[in-house]
Amino acid sequence: MIRMATLLLSACATGVAAQTEYVTVALSGDPAPGAPTGVVFDGFVTPVINASGTIAFRATLSGTGVSSANDAGIWAGQPGLLQGVAREGDAAADTFNSEVYADLLTPTGFNLVLNDAGEVGFLGVLDGPSVSVFDEDAVWVGAPGSLQILARGSDFAPGTPDLSFFSISVNPRLNNSGRAGFASSLIGDGVTSANNSGLWSGAVGSVALVAREGDAGVGGAPGQLYGNPTVLSMSDSGAIVFRGSFTGPGVTPSTSAAIWSGLPGSLALAARAGNAAPGTPAGVVFDSFGFLFPAINADDEIAFYGELAGPGVTALNDRGVWAGKPGLITLRSRAGDPVVGGLVGEILTNFTAPVVNAASEVAFSAATFVSPIGRTGIFAGGPGSVVPVALEGEPAPGTGADFGDLFPENVALTGAGRISMQVGLAGAGVNASNDEAIFAQNADGALVLVARAGDAFDVDPSAAVDNRTIAALSVQLDSGGGDGRSRGMNDANQLVFRAAFTDGTEAIILATLSGTPCLADVNGDGSATPADLNAWIIAFNNNAPGCDQNGDGLCNPADFNAWIINFNAGC
Repeated sequence: MIRMATLLLSACATGVAAQTEYVTVALSGDPAPGAPTGVVFDGFVTPVINASGTIAFRATLSGTGVSSANDAGIWAGQPGLLQGVAREGDAAADTFNSEVYADLLTPTGFNLVLNDAGEVGFLGVLDGPSVSVFDEDAVWVGAPGSLQILARGSDFAPGTPDLSFFSISVNPRLNNSGRAGFASSLIGDGVTSANNSGLWSGAVGSVALVAREGDAGVGGAPGQLYGNPTVLSMSDSGAIVFRGSFTGPGVTPSTSAAIWSGLPGSLALAARAGNAAPGTPAGVVFDSFGFLFPAINADDEIAFYGELAGPGVTALNDRGVWAGKPGLITLRSRAGDPVVGGLVGEILTNFTAPVVNAASEVAFSAATFVSPIGRTGIFAGGPGSVVPVALEGEPAPGTGADFGDLFPENVALTGAGRISMQVGLAGAGVNASNDEAIFAQNADGALVLVARAGDAFDVDPSAAVDNRTIAALSVQLDSGGGDGRSRGMNDANQLVFRAAFTDGTEAIILATLSGTPCLADVNGDGSATPADLNAWIIAFNNNAPGCDQNGDGLCNPADFNAWIINFNAGC
């Protein structure tokens, strides 16, 4: 069942409201598609979305025949056309010997993935007569109904002498060409704590080693090895970015941290502690990259957080955000930079891990300082134009409240440069029941409220009103698109989120963030042209909706002058 609603969220200068349309994709108590009669959705994990509006999510179940062995599954599809992908207790795809899904995992921060081809990627645990602790972990990829195992415990680990995958503990990354990347530990002869982990990527049947702990580290001096390569991201071309370290002769704590990027087999050292930090004075070097993950975009550009050391570096300017391709990395924001449009003397002081989109725009949350206080904000923009999208203490649109502490909140960025974020609120009337909200930029680039805890939400407005009070929200963030990561918002300004209600029910909700309607475009061709005058005359003669250009609810000659004004304003 599809449930639809339209909510007016914000007004433009002409007085015409921009609209956000909501669809309840799945609701507690709804029948779970593909499950036996009497099996219903009970709760949900944060959903994800792709470019065409296909949605995927993990859900828990209740009802007839449901037990702890079969009470969760994964679903995907367009609203109203969901289909089961995998359910605990069911026969596991691409396996033999009566093996079943024992657990379908969504580790915190590493959700299942869904690419633009409609393929999913997820991590699961198997059970069956011959399953052991050594081969129970597996990663599946593919379209619903045609899943295949990409990697499984006890499988040969490509790029190693004769070792096997052992523990695969994080959901994969999956790009739009169907290539996936994942991390695993290893087991076999000669494996020690110094060489027991690695990163791999590829398609089913052609997985290749990206980097293994203990192997020669690309860009290092002779004898310097990879130390603990950590979770990767992957572009649509298959290029990889990951963080790790060097070990071996000549490596010190101030020269060990590093970031690598490139295609498997042709990686490049993108940044290393002890090396010059682009965009900073002579002698200033990277000191570390914290514990934050670097990002990549569809054009193989990377973005990362870094910390600095060297001449002139102080606690007020010792970190920043960089982006670009290896060898062409540029500084985007540095602690000590002024906050554009901020308070007099306000500077940036700290950053979260950035995301980067195909337009080379970055987005991140940051801390700021102006004596004697600090505050926080969300920032985004291209080279030389990173500006605040939201600042702590300033009005939060559609709420009557202010933005609260925005650091270290995660953000996401679409290919069209639209921000989405889940943040806290503060100010008059704000309490523990209504202090969180999801915001995103609509088609016009205006930041609008998507949903707020404490507000009533009609989950079925097409029939009798069914208002439920939102208790908690979650939306998938940490992506700039084209990076193999899970997304919560696409370039069509569709955002999908989970809402939990005070009555104990939950829902998956799709919001479409339209821009302000262009009234002059009466014929609906996407632009205001003289042809729309003829369309308006036809609407006038037929008392049709396109006639009302001044928003007074009437169709009369005054709307002709209003159309001229709207036409001159353009679309």
